[in-house]
Amino acid sequence: MNREKREILIVNYAFSIFRGGGENFDLNICKEFNLIGINSSIVTVDPFFLKNKNTNIDGIKIKYIKAFWFYDFSSYLKTINPKFSGLGYAIRILGQFSFEIAVILFICKEKRNKDLLVLTTFLPFVTFFASNFL
Repeated sequence: MNREKREILIVNYAFSIFRGGGENFDLNICKEFNLIGINSSIVTVDPFFLKNKNTNIDGIKIKYIKAFWFYDFSSYLKTINPKFSGLGYAIRILGQFSFEIAVILFICKEKRNKDLLVLTTFLPFVTFFASNFL
């Protein structure tokens, strides 16, 4: 693998919205890769109707992918009536699916002239695509 054309993409759907254990883990592992000279960046959602444009956090490149983020709306549905929680989960899954499709297209574009390693968590379609077609 050519070190100059090697890149690691860490895909985390909620990185731009939350900053919990998984997001901090991704940020720290990305820092470690960069310290040893491996180009790495975090790929996350850029929700329609929200502004998230911090493209560099602690020296780590953040790459945004436009997709839907229905977490707030689905949580609101549960507060109206607990019987709507199933509908809320389905809507949330649609948002994640839109992100995963957009990430797969992004990976196809980024793959040209590079050796990519894609790290994902809880993204079944991206994981399946990366493990079978990259």
